[in-house]
Amino acid sequence: MALRRFVLAASFIGGVMSSYAAQQECKGDTNQEHHLGNFNFVTSSWVENIDGRRRYVSCVANLDVGSDLLVHWFIPGPYKEYVPSSRVITRIRLRDDLNTRPVSGCLQYGGLGELTTADFLGTTDDEERNKKGDCKNQAAEVRDVGTAIGGLPPSGYADEVQVYFPSDPSNPYDTMLELTGKIGFSVDGSMYSSFFQYSVQQLQGREKGVVEEIRVEPYFPVAADKFVAAYTKANANTYALSKEGLINFKFFGESNNSWRTVEAYYQFIDKENHVVARIPMPLMLYEGQ
Repeated sequence: MALRRFVLAASFIGGVMSSYAAQQECKGDTNQEHHLGNFNFVTSSWVENIDGRRRYVSCVANLDVGSDLLVHWFIPGPYKEYVPSSRVITRIRLRDDLNTRPVSGCLQYGGLGELTTADFLGTTDDEERNKKGDCKNQAAEVRDVGTAIGGLPPSGYADEVQVYFPSDPSNPYDTMLELTGKIGFSVDGSMYSSFFQYSVQQLQGREKGVVEEIRVEPYFPVAADKFVAAYTKANANTYALSKEGLINFKFFGESNNSWRTVEAYYQFIDKENHVVARIPMPLMLYEGQ
């Protein structure tokens, strides 16, 4: 009995320490703690300058021990994704807009889709989009946009990726999968090669997730005809996930001086055609296109 109590106490202390570590990892410029019913989590965001553009980073830390958090932060992400117990996920968006501003964005949490707001550092476009939603931002008036339209980053660009999703949304805890990898593009003159290299495994202690029941496909909200043509020249429209994989395609421009970042994603879809997660895909479009 004494041994069992010791094990339980050690497990509890370990969980508390993991939650504290997650909270510290999610420290940023808009740090907020959310204690909503049975849900306890932290949101934050920050901005990083890179090659004359900016990486807009959003972060969610799940402080609950023993339960996963389903979260959908409408604009900055995570997008309808799970944050496992005492873990952190970040989402990164490469943007041209240098006129960063605070936005009070809509955030949906839990299986019932309850809503709250969470502050993040965003772009002018983020602020305008946010005002059109049900959770309206009452921030200051939009100012002139500062952008960094320019050449392709000569050394390319890459982000680390970590995303969690269930192979069976009706049993998310037991079927949770963990995908890690790298996403970005390499540059060669006026052409770049987009890449997404990944590995997938069952989340530790979760033994019912089936990698092959999830497929991955791109989603191009901007200039879809051009990006779909480039993508399908090298790839099938959709792929069943494997434990390791690499997706790449080439995109050509006419100049090395007039490129802008655009919104794009990779989506993960279950066997019932439900999107179970989405991650940003850094892409650029030549201004003349």
